[in-house]
Amino acid sequence: MISSLLQSIDRLSFIHLRHLIIDNAPQVLYFMNCEPFSGVLSSAASSLEEIGFSSFESMQSSDIKRLLNKHAFSCTRFPRLHRLGFRGLFNVSDPYGPKMNCALEFTRVDSNSLRGVRPASVSVGVSYSSYLDPSTKPDGFSKFDLPGWCCFSGLCTTSQEPKLLVDFLSLGTGVRDWSLPTIGIIMEAFQSNTLGQFARSLDVKVSSDVNDPSGTKLFSYISQTYPRISSLNLCFGSIVDMRLALLPSNQQGSDRLSSGTTIISQQLLLFAGLSMLKFTLYDNAGFMIAFALSASWNESQHLAMNGDQRPRFRPNAEQIQDQLDIVSALDVLIAELALVSTNRQRKMTASSEIYPAILLQKVVVELDVGPTSVTDDWLLKSTAIEQELEMMFSRTRAANPMLLTVQAL
Repeated sequence: MISSLLQSIDRLSFIHLRHLIIDNAPQVLYFMNCEPFSGVLSSAASSLEEIGFSSFESMQSSDIKRLLNKHAFSCTRFPRLHRLGFRGLFNVSDPYGPKMNCALEFTRVDSNSLRGVRPASVSVGVSYSSYLDPSTKPDGFSKFDLPGWCCFSGLCTTSQEPKLLVDFLSLGTGVRDWSLPTIGIIMEAFQSNTLGQFARSLDVKVSSDVNDPSGTKLFSYISQTYPRISSLNLCFGSIVDMRLALLPSNQQGSDRLSSGTTIISQQLLLFAGLSMLKFTLYDNAGFMIAFALSASWNESQHLAMNGDQRPRFRPNAEQIQDQLDIVSALDVLIAELALVSTNRQRKMTASSEIYPAILLQKVVVELDVGPTSVTDDWLLKSTAIEQELEMMFSRTRAANPMLLTVQAL
């Protein structure tokens, strides 16, 4: 019995136990009452920093909420507990078909790095992957903060909210849409989408979906689920996902740049208090954009040194231009948001009317090309890539020269 194993921790007095992982978590955990785990973990409660449940048996039912309701994972009972995680499998085609690796994590975020300081918020992370670890290589993820809470469940003397965090979790019924999973479907299955109404910042991976190639449903879902966020980080890990979202294949020329971004901008303009917008390009997306910018910079350097002589080796010009078009489309999107935000700011200054719409204060484009050796040559090249990338945002600079920050990591 799992209760016997947990009681043995107390008998052996693991007063310095920091991490506890319960593998193949049985359903009996959901029904063990008393606080917490039928009174066990007393010796380790003051030292535990992480509790994880792996190979979860019943991630497609309301049992996660039942577990959180029954067991008080509070900062009073577990003063050092900063992470509570659940991992398991979801069926993705039918109840007896292939499964998807999924993870749900609650993390306490301290107001500063000093131990003993009360946490300022709880962060909720949901991720999934077809074959790999969803925490390190997710196909999709969403991470948002919940300011005002510091306990995962149980009574909390420092909470700014009148109710417990677990009170707002819905009783989900698992995956009901048997199509290819999206982050919205996985969040609903975890019963965590109802917490989005309290989120103030959101990091979400924008990934392609065969049923939603332009991302219309995804951005509509974001605006409906997280209506009060002030900070949004859109993460792209694949150049294909960026192309599908920003460059519709049925358009050409300038229409190709504007038609895809219009859908995204219309959804972003629905947020009432969005002041910080970030685009993180990493993995394949970061590498491909950096490669295109590097090739463009190398060619310009060669022409500057050798006149009209073309370099002996040139990457596929069409592919390079395709990556640069993606950056141009991103420029169109940010410039449109900047213009609307600036116009609304002027109207608010000229009148007493308050516009319930975004007033962007900062936009960051972060290009992460992945791990690499730090050498003088790389530092020179990364600086050149960053400068080349910044030059690509001519429309944004014209709309608001102080709005955009470009970073190449």
